[in-house]
Amino acid sequence: MEKSFLRTFDDGLVVKGLDGGVSSPQKPSADLTFRENVVWCDWGRAMELGAETRAPSFERIRFEDSDIIRSTHIAMDIQHGDRAAIRDVVFENIRAEFDDEIPTPVYQHSDEQEYDPQFGSGFCPSLAVVVIYRTPYSQDPENGTVEGVLFKDIEVLGNRVPPSSLTGLDAGHGIKGVVFENVRIGGKKVETREEMGLTTNGFVEGVEIR
Repeated sequence: MEKSFLRTFDDGLVVKGLDGGVSSPQKPSADLTFRENVVWCDWGRAMELGAETRAPSFERIRFEDSDIIRSTHIAMDIQHGDRAAIRDVVFENIRAEFDDEIPTPVYQHSDEQEYDPQFGSGFCPSLAVVVIYRTPYSQDPENGTVEGVLFKDIEVLGNRVPPSSLTGLDAGHGIKGVVFENVRIGGKKVETREEMGLTTNGFVEGVEIR
């Protein structure tokens, strides 16, 4: 997919793995490229793999030369809730805008509920998230892994440092080999996890900031 403008309510550019039934029960999600797109996401994730990852693998997936002009939860992420082996994923030359004030996402629980955007709360969407966990959409009995993810030439436009996180599930279902190369926030190249607002847990290894 390329050269498109998308304004979406729930997620923007998303790659999923869904059971293919009798005809193709083991079909992978592979060899997909999204290029030169503009994404305005009113809810959810702007560029994502998941949350349904019911496939043997996700591999050779690229998001390239695109602009995220609005995100409300996460700009770029892998939300891994099922069995797939996820590898060789690239987010490259992505420009993400973060306003000084962003309305807080709120779940509506009744028709009578009025939306309160909670301005002044300090809410900021995340920039990059990779997480393996059991989601409300998980159906596979086992979780998978993530290995080989590159965030390259990422430009954050705005006056804020959006948080990022990498979270593995356990010792057998972890995250390996995530590289952040030439990530710039507010015009400055980040050199450390602290400058990037990056947190990780004990089931993540091989993280590099270049």
